[in-house]
Amino acid sequence: MSEDEIPESTPESTSKQIPESTPKPFRVEVLEKMSTLIAAAFGFVAAFAWNETFKVVLLGGIAGADKPIVLIGYSLFVTLLAVLLTIAVARAAAKAKKSLL
Repeated sequence: MSEDEIPESTPESTSKQIPESTPKPFRVEVLEKMSTLIAAAFGFVAAFAWNETFKVVLLGGIAGADKPIVLIGYSLFVTLLAVLLTIAVARAAAKAKKSLL
């Protein structure tokens, strides 16, 4: 199929899309910003978990021999949880945005 035969738009591309020049509704903007802030908050929680882990590992395990292993496990768990929750928030925001437009 040549470029001349490609249709200008498909049903999916024309359904409820706002052109870039048109301002977005206020609810959509709030939804986008809130989902971004929630994702950033999850990132900060994971970063603080890793910060504590690195401090203990680099300073030689102040409180005991098994603490670095426990903190590494905790940091991995928090990171995985943050990733999963960020994906869930992004999907929910996309679904809500679709219903608002």
